[in-house]
Amino acid sequence: MNIGIININDLGVQVAVNDQLICNSPGYAVIDDDAIFLGDEGRSRCKILPKWTNNHFWNEINANKLLQTNSFARNNADLVYLHIKQLWALIEKEVQALIIAVPGSFNEEKLGLLAGICEEHQIPLRSFVDSSVLEASFTETHENILHLELYLHSIALTKISKGRTTVRNDTKEISDYGFSKLVGNWANLISDQFIHNHRYDPFHNAQTEQDLFDKIPEWMSSFGEENIKTFGLKSSYGYQEVSVSREALIKNCASIYQQIIETINVTITSGEKTSLLLSSRLKGLPGFKSALELLKEIEIVDLSNLSAITSIFELKEELAKEGGGIKYFDRVVSLKKTKRSSLPSHSQTPSHLLWKHRAFPIHTNF
Repeated sequence: MNIGIININDLGVQVAVNDQLICNSPGYAVIDDDAIFLGDEGRSRCKILPKWTNNHFWNEINANKLLQTNSFARNNADLVYLHIKQLWALIEKEVQALIIAVPGSFNEEKLGLLAGICEEHQIPLRSFVDSSVLEASFTETHENILHLELYLHSIALTKISKGRTTVRNDTKEISDYGFSKLVGNWANLISDQFIHNHRYDPFHNAQTEQDLFDKIPEWMSSFGEENIKTFGLKSSYGYQEVSVSREALIKNCASIYQQIIETINVTITSGEKTSLLLSSRLKGLPGFKSALELLKEIEIVDLSNLSAITSIFELKEELAKEGGGIKYFDRVVSLKKTKRSSLPSHSQTPSHLLWKHRAFPIHTNF
């Protein structure tokens, strides 16, 4: 039996058949007159067509009436309905059952709405499962686990225990500090450089503003350990470039990192080694991993982009079992073993981000 998998993260909803990724579709909806654009088509138009843009419908899935009326959706649940319809069409002819991985913050109301949407589409949904638990199960860790995930509008820290089973204990959300906030900060930094160097503001033109936001994620991921990297844009004045330093990027992110580190520090179990699982979506944040490495009793583990999907595929016999209605799993069998965890207690909160020979205080608001 082929299994369909949808892994919900509004930064990019993953769709797979068995363990093969089919697409990665961000949670954007843009309406222009009698057309609606979802996923990548919406994201690539959100600055060009800003009159009606919504990228909150996954993290705020509910039946509350939208402030802006339109002919496509009355509420965020309707937008999720349309997005699920689009994603399911990619795999419905190939699979016999669907498993959906969800954030730990999804409550009964959100799960109920999502189950009802699947029923309306006649989707053979078998179960929901916590995505952080899946990734922890599939990774060799200590018994105490923290899982850090990045979404469009929040960052989630999930506390997990692992033995023969992997169990979610608690999830904390750092709201308003998601990828959208980070990209917005970086866009302002780069725009200021263009104004300073060329007396040119990319935000004064919708197309160049869209180009700016489109280029940032890939540009950031390719930054590596370089001290300075150029960023270029086409404009009515021709192709223009600015140089952006890694130091400036670290300063730009410092206050956000502080919130994450403080949340981790109050969550760890003192005196015991903890595995901190970093989502693949957090890779490339300048100076972030260096700051985390200052936390004592923490072992940092980088997760694969496909770890949740692979884990579901390994556990499909249990997760896709028929009968008894749609199930919800916040614990699963541990697919990888645990390590010994005891350590002397000497936890501390880092005060600076380190990069090369420089240290930047994370308590400072830049």
